[in-house]
Amino acid sequence: GLDVVRPRILFLGSAEGYEAMQLLAMYPGGHATLVDYDDFCRDVRFGEFPSAYPFLGVDPATGHRRVWYKEEMAIDFEVRDIRDLDHAPEYD
Repeated sequence: GLDVVRPRILFLGSAEGYEAMQLLAMYPGGHATLVDYDDFCRDVRFGEFPSAYPFLGVDPATGHRRVWYKEEMAIDFEVRDIRDLDHAPEYD
C-alpha cells in the first residue's frame, strides 16, 4: 500500500465515485471531493449507488481487514466543470 494517512482525494470526472470509495476504505479516515459536470452523476450514479455495497479495506484500530460502506465515508459531490474549480492544492 501507499504511505498515506487520512488522504484528501479530489476525484475529477467521478461519475459514481467508486474508485474514491475504494481508496477511502483502503486508507480510512480520509475525505473525498467528487466532481462531475452534471446533476445525473450526483443524484443518480452516486446518489443511488447501493449503500450495501461492500468495500474491502482496513480497520485502523486493529490493522485487520474490514468492510466499509458508503455511509461510513466522508464524501462531498460538486457538480462543476473541472475547468472552473477554485480548489487550492489541499488534496493528496
